[in-house]
Amino acid sequence: MDDNSEIRKSLKAIHNFSDEQLDAFLSKLTPKKIIKKDFLLKPSQKCCFIAFITKGSFRFYSLTDTGEPTLHFFTENNWVADYESLVLQKPTNNFIQALEDTELQVISLDDIHQLMEQFPVFRNLASLMSKGIISSSHHISISTSSPDDRYKKLLNEYPEWINRFPQMHIASYLGMTKETFSRVKARVK
Repeated sequence: MDDNSEIRKSLKAIHNFSDEQLDAFLSKLTPKKIIKKDFLLKPSQKCCFIAFITKGSFRFYSLTDTGEPTLHFFTENNWVADYESLVLQKPTNNFIQALEDTELQVISLDDIHQLMEQFPVFRNLASLMSKGIISSSHHISISTSSPDDRYKKLLNEYPEWINRFPQMHIASYLGMTKETFSRVKARVK
């Protein structure tokens, strides 16, 4: 398989693009490396890209009066962007920070628009982008589900996150303090 096989697979999952269309998309990708703790995007910047993670991970978070709530994590073979900023072309209020040395394949919004002109079928990329939108149901569950239930759901949906990411970030994602998270982990096996 070629280096872009996972990207092809991801695109094929949303539409049966032709080889010509996939090749045109792949030709627009630019490799990028972000070292651990550096940012892909910071507040006041506009998101003008979508990126496919080939290696590494990101934490998507905000700054509030009470801390840095983690909104989501992105790992290999996932697309990452601040989709609200991208679609509305307004500055973000969020951070996308590398938790590990990370490698990406990036396509600019301008290149996406060019592809849409050349191949109108690329308007289907909206469904790719919608997969990256952070689910509001998770954030609602923070106030409606018990800490144990939120932790069980995380174990069911993203078990690899538990040993991969710092516990304080996972606690933040689950809407808990580090201490509560420790007690929940000890209780729920």
